[in-house]
Amino acid sequence: MSSGSRISTGSSNHRVAKEVLCDCKLPTRIRTSKTKDNPGKNFRMCPNSLKLGEKCKVWEWIDEEPENMKPIAEDTLSDVADYLIQVLEDVTSVREEVKQLKVMVCVLIMLVIVKVMFSG
Repeated sequence: MSSGSRISTGSSNHRVAKEVLCDCKLPTRIRTSKTKDNPGKNFRMCPNSLKLGEKCKVWEWIDEEPENMKPIAEDTLSDVADYLIQVLEDVTSVREEVKQLKVMVCVLIMLVIVKVMFSG
C-alpha cells in the first residue's frame, strides 16, 4: 500500500474490503473522494487513519470496485453505536462500584487498626 495526500471525503459511502488488511491488521475501507481534484474517485484507507495521535498510514487510490466489497448497512452502524453506548454505561457502572469498594476497604482498614490499637 502506498501513502497519499490527505483528502476529505464527507462520504456516507463506506464499504469494507475484508480481504485487504492494513498495517493495523484491520479490514481497509473503500471511500469515494468528494474533492474538486478527484471527484468520485475511489480510494482505500485504514479505519484508524482518521484517529488522533498515532495513525495508520495505509491509503491508496483504487481504479475499480473490488469484487469482495460488502456495503455496511445503516442498521449495522446503528447496532454498533448502540453497543458502544451500552459499553460506556457499563464502564460508568463499574467505576462507581470500584469507588464504593475503595470506601469499604478504607473502612475495614480503619476498623482493623482500631481493633489492634485497643486489643493490645
